[in-house]
Amino acid sequence: MGRGRRIVRRVQSVQLSSNDFYKRVLAGDGGELTVGKRLLAGAAAGMTATAVGHPLDTLRLRLALPNSGYTGMTDALFKVVRGEGAIALAKGLPAALAGIAPYAAINFAAYDMTKKVVYDKFQVRSRSLSLRHCWKAERPESRRSPLAYI
Repeated sequence: MGRGRRIVRRVQSVQLSSNDFYKRVLAGDGGELTVGKRLLAGAAAGMTATAVGHPLDTLRLRLALPNSGYTGMTDALFKVVRGEGAIALAKGLPAALAGIAPYAAINFAAYDMTKKVVYDKFQVRSRSLSLRHCWKAERPESRRSPLAYI
């Protein structure tokens, strides 16, 4: 597996763990999250992951340019920081944050709400919903796909 794929997985894990963190913070004492709070947590998680991964994306873009003059990722990092300052790694970050916020908000909120509906429908108490829960919920003669319940 190349370094690029490992970096992408790490940024995705930042997004997922950030979403869990923001949901815990926004839930407060009651533990219940409204749709608005779920949207806010998702947007914040997407923006956090984008802020973490953006410097790497900036370097990757510069490496992809023809005649870039860089020999690799480390060389690009040192030359950019020496020549333009560390702030150059954040060029374009505000636009990237504005673009990811609505997407991540809807993505995470829709996932959470769908998961909540499925868990309530099948009265699942654990965090691991398997297809067996869906199939056992109906009588054998009327089995349907688990997606038919969503």
